[in-house]
Amino acid sequence: MRWEMTKGRLAPALLALATGCGSTQPAQPAAPAEPFTTVVVEDGGEPEPDEEQPALEEDGSALVQAEPGEETQEEVTVDAPLEPAQQPSSSLPAVTLGRLVTPPSSSGSGFGSRVRDDRTVRHRPRTMALLRAEAQGLERLFQATPLRNPDRPQLLRRLAETYVEVAAAATIASPRQEQAARQRAIQYYALFKTQYPSQTTIDDVLYYLALAFERAGALGEARKAYYELIMKAPKSAKIPLAYLAFGEMFFEEAKADPSKWALAQAAHGEVVKYPPPQNRAACFARLRLGQIFEQTGNRPKALAEFQKARQCALNHPSLPESADVARAARGAQIRP
Repeated sequence: MRWEMTKGRLAPALLALATGCGSTQPAQPAAPAEPFTTVVVEDGGEPEPDEEQPALEEDGSALVQAEPGEETQEEVTVDAPLEPAQQPSSSLPAVTLGRLVTPPSSSGSGFGSRVRDDRTVRHRPRTMALLRAEAQGLERLFQATPLRNPDRPQLLRRLAETYVEVAAAATIASPRQEQAARQRAIQYYALFKTQYPSQTTIDDVLYYLALAFERAGALGEARKAYYELIMKAPKSAKIPLAYLAFGEMFFEEAKADPSKWALAQAAHGEVVKYPPPQNRAACFARLRLGQIFEQTGNRPKALAEFQKARQCALNHPSLPESADVARAARGAQIRP
């Protein structure tokens, strides 16, 4: 199926993707008119994580700490089954990731990753030994917490986000453990969505569930979850980020299939309809629009978007990666 915009609307394409009514596979590669331009942003380096800081409960007490003298363990087992007695109320949904596709770099640790994920722990993972202790302690607490306990939704989220952090810490050392941790995070987010659909934080859960699918390479499931967020929580602050996710996936696919540039443009165009600073993605999306126009041969529009991106970043320096956006936009403006 060739993706085309219908009356300039993005919704039909997103609906088709989310419901499986069209192929998500890219068409046969076709070279764009010009080589694809990659924006390179110098990385100032991550701050060193605080290795001594234990995980804390809400009251400030330590959650779980390793025993003195315990050796640091490089891998974490995250696929231990729940106790049989807990299966009726707390068993996790099965996760079938299907065909995995490399996600856009902005979904993980590339340029734009801090725009898309504002959880600070995601960018400063703790030591694996500490994460292992926290995950095990939270698993035990979860199994002992009744379904109707008012603290259970918060516990579910904390479990999911602990496994997100485990996955980040295991990225280099153990790809197998990274994928297992991502799968576990998806299971806990999905369980939250199923058991607590009326929670006020359901929009956050849907967004991070979609992002977890995307980072795991399950782009079809990610699209369904982002679309569910757009449909169920249209007033959420996460809506521009959901459109950005669609735009980033189309942006990546367009490098091999130029027919996707129109969808990438439309999705990023939806993002910039939401003003900053409430919309943390506004400046980054402007930069992407400039890149899209440049790749489709419209240099005047590209320059206009680069200027808007730079001005947005200068006006809102507190937004994530604003300095990088301003620098990249400036570099694109002066490039021959």
